[in-house]
Amino acid sequence: MTSRTPLIIFLILLLGSFANANAQEVILSCDTSLRWGFIGPPSETGYIILEGRGRTKQEINTAALTEFSSPDVRGNVRRLKSKKVTLTCGPFSIIFSSGWFNSNPLGEMGEPEFSVFEILLDGKLMLGPIALGACSSSGLVWNRCPDDWANSVILNWNEMNNKGFFELKRTYDERRQWP
Repeated sequence: MTSRTPLIIFLILLLGSFANANAQEVILSCDTSLRWGFIGPPSETGYIILEGRGRTKQEINTAALTEFSSPDVRGNVRRLKSKKVTLTCGPFSIIFSSGWFNSNPLGEMGEPEFSVFEILLDGKLMLGPIALGACSSSGLVWNRCPDDWANSVILNWNEMNNKGFFELKRTYDERRQWP
């Protein structure tokens, strides 16, 4: 083992922690005049144009929503629960939270945390809960992304006839119409 090995290991761990922190940044872009919305990570927002009176962009970091226990005698903590943040996009209420597979961050599949969202219309659950991100990079052992996982979601609605659809971007694209 060379004298550089500890430095290389430290840098790998440091870079890995930055990747996990960025995995919980979510963008909610909404244009009420076009009746359109987007939920996804910053890496998926390249085609969003923030021009026009009705268009907004909000950033949410769901990592800040995770509540941890006090450290035990070894200094280890456990995830206890996630707070929730509710934002609106047109007629929808979108609830964001943080998710994980193991409450012990040091346990099997304990890392990383991921963003979770639900979409409600007039208090009724329309979509979710959905985990957000590329599941292939989340340490999952499945051969495919589960149905409750998406890279991004586009919302379209028509208030006149109360119809619309959600377009889920996954390893495949899915369109869910409502009501």
